[in-house]
Amino acid sequence: MRLTQYLFLCFSFFCIFTLIGCQKGAGNRITEVEKITHQQLAKLYNDASNKLRAIYIERTGVSTNQSGRVQDETPLSTLLTEEEAIQIVSPLYNPTVSYLSQQYDIDLHEDIPHGDARIAIIGGATLRLEYLENIYNKTVDTLTIETNNVFNRLETDPDFYDCALRALGISAAVELVNSGLNSAAKATIRKKALRKIIMKVALRTLGFIGAAVAIYELGNCMDWW
Repeated sequence: MRLTQYLFLCFSFFCIFTLIGCQKGAGNRITEVEKITHQQLAKLYNDASNKLRAIYIERTGVSTNQSGRVQDETPLSTLLTEEEAIQIVSPLYNPTVSYLSQQYDIDLHEDIPHGDARIAIIGGATLRLEYLENIYNKTVDTLTIETNNVFNRLETDPDFYDCALRALGISAAVELVNSGLNSAAKATIRKKALRKIIMKVALRTLGFIGAAVAIYELGNCMDWW
C-alpha cells in the first residue's frame, strides 16, 4: 500500500513539473512571436505600400517613369475594394500595437479599438519619426499639429510640412535639433510626439480604404517605390 502511494505521489509530481515546463515554454514562444524590430515593422509597411502600388499600376494600365513614380492622376480609392483594403492593411495592426508597447510603453487600445484602421496610421507615423531621426541623426524637438504656426510657416516654406505625415492625414511639422541626448532620452521625447499624434488621430473617422490610400502615399514619401 505504501509503495503504491509513493509511486502515485512520484507520478503526480512528474505531471505537475511537466505541465509547468510546457506552460513556460509556451509563454516563451508567445513572447518571441510578439517581439518586433523597427526593420521588421518597416518591411511590413513597405510591402503593403508596394502591394497597393502594384494594384494601382495594374488597374490604371499606366507606366512608371525612371524614378519609379506612377504617371497618372486616378485616385487609388476609386480602384480598390473594401475587401482588398482590409486584406492589405489588417496584417499591420498586431505588429504595430506590439511595437508601440515594447518600444514606447504605449497601449494603443486605450485610445483606438482593436482592428481599427487608424492603427495603421499610427504605425506609419511612428516609422516616419524614427526615420527622420535616423537619417538626420537628430532628435524630434517639437511636433506641431494643426496650429496656425504650421500653416503660416507653410506659406513661406513648403518643405516645412512633412510629406509622409501629411500623406497619413496628419497636418504636422517636425523640427529636429542636435540635442546630444542619449537614446533613452530621445525615445522619451519621441513618445510625447507620438502621444500627440495618437490623440489627434483618435478623433478622426477612417475606413479601410482611407487607411490603404494613406499607406500607399506613405510609400511615395518614404521612397519605398
